[in-house]
Formats: sequence, structure tokens, C-alpha cells
Amino acid sequence: MGAVITERVGVADARLAAIQAGRWLVILGVRLRPQARPISRWTPCYAALLCDDAPDAQRLATCRLYLDAVRVQAAQERWVWEADHNASAVEEAERPWRTTERGMALCAIARLLETAIAGMEVAERLSR
Repeated sequence: MGAVITERVGVADARLAAIQAGRWLVILGVRLRPQARPISRWTPCYAALLCDDAPDAQRLATCRLYLDAVRVQAAQERWVWEADHNASAVEEAERPWRTTERGMALCAIARLLETAIAGMEVAERLSR
């Protein structure tokens, strides 16, 4: 009985995190590849994040795909910040994240995707 409750809460939280991440991906205009169009509601796998009746396996695969792209872009934002700043003690105190504003948002999206992935993986193991 406890595992079923845990599974339901885990999946609900994972789906919510995936939905929130999906919305932020569109707002920031994240791309899966440098030359690709920004993610939008017309991106084929994007619907898996937002559609209630999408299979969780598809949602999990989409989260993993987007997490890889978000991590790459977050790293690029750190490089941009480092190229533009000398890391003095004052700057480090003022900007502990050592990235751009976009980089901070990408890190938040990555955290949402990681939460979604972890919740869906736990639910998948419990359902076996």
C-alpha cells in the first residue's frame, strides 16, 4: 500500500516538474542543437512533456534528451561569463553562480528535469 502511494506522488511530482521545465524551455528559446529551431509546442517530442495522456516512458526519454541539451547550454553560459569577467574576490561574492542570468535559468531547468527523471525512474522501478 505504501509503495503505491509513493509511486503516485512520485509520478505526479515528476510530471509537474516536466511541465514546468517544458514551459521554461520555450520561454528561454532553448535549442536541442546549435542550428536547430528553438523548442516550441510544434517540436515533436515537446508534447510528451505537457500532454497528460503521453506515456511516462516517452516523457522520461524526452526529459533525458532535453537535460543533455540544457546542460551543454548551461556550460556555454558559464564560459561566456568567465570570458567576460575576471574572477576577483568581489565578483565572486556578488555572483556566486559564476554564470549569466540565462545560465542560472538553465540550471534551474536542469534541476526540474533531474527531478522529473528521478521521480519517473522511481515510479518505473516500483511498478515492476
